[in-house]
Amino acid sequence: MFVGCCAYTPGFMGEVAVAHESHLFKVPQGVSPEDVVMVEPFSHAPHMILRNDVKDDETILVYGCGVMGLCTIYALRVLGFKGRILGGEVSPFHADKAREVGADEVINPAEGKDHIYRKVAEFTGAKLYEPILTKPLLIGGVERIFDTIGTSHSIDTSLRILANRGVFNLLGITEPKGIDWTPIWLKELTLHGVYGYGMNEYQGRRLHDFALTLEFLAQGKLNLAQFVTHKFTLDLWLCVPTFRWVCLFHSKARTLAFNLILHNQLLPVQ
Repeated sequence: MFVGCCAYTPGFMGEVAVAHESHLFKVPQGVSPEDVVMVEPFSHAPHMILRNDVKDDETILVYGCGVMGLCTIYALRVLGFKGRILGGEVSPFHADKAREVGADEVINPAEGKDHIYRKVAEFTGAKLYEPILTKPLLIGGVERIFDTIGTSHSIDTSLRILANRGVFNLLGITEPKGIDWTPIWLKELTLHGVYGYGMNEYQGRRLHDFALTLEFLAQGKLNLAQFVTHKFTLDLWLCVPTFRWVCLFHSKARTLAFNLILHNQLLPVQ
């Protein structure tokens, strides 16, 4: 259970809070507050990636380049993946950032009905089939997909552009409906569900994803502060009408936002 999700696990928007010692991680000296607030969202990415037997000769597609997708692309590179990374993203602002943190190409799924199928076929040498009564299907394609959106469209498309015996990782959470599951048995796909973070094996050690992220920060391997684009004080939050915050949170492509943080005057306000 995430802290703050229900009355039984109170959150931390207060002067004091209660937590079990196993849930506390010491922040290394010199790590900025902006980096620290990004430890939680970033840690989903290594948790997901380390469950996969990723190989450098693979092509990986990260579907969605919001903050979770950007963290996934960034984590792949930090963890040493040298293969090709494709991004799937409609926002030019987020697509540019995806290239900056490690994506080789970014495909806009909204550019045309069959655009993502044709581009993946072009990049991977897959064969594109276009049935009369259903959506396109690739034989061949990307070996692995990390879906950070989890909509009906992203799941349905992902299953159709995966190579035979490819691996689909579902991180995004929505309520998908009307998905054609045929590619799962047709191409013998593997599906991984991803939830939060936890213990993982990394280079012969078993450690928590938070500990690994903080270790990378201490070693200078990560710059998570780059994903913090907006900072607000709590008093400002209370003064601004709710609908404006909703617009900011849910229109990140228009407002040029990655991640937004609230603070109690501990950080410089932008």
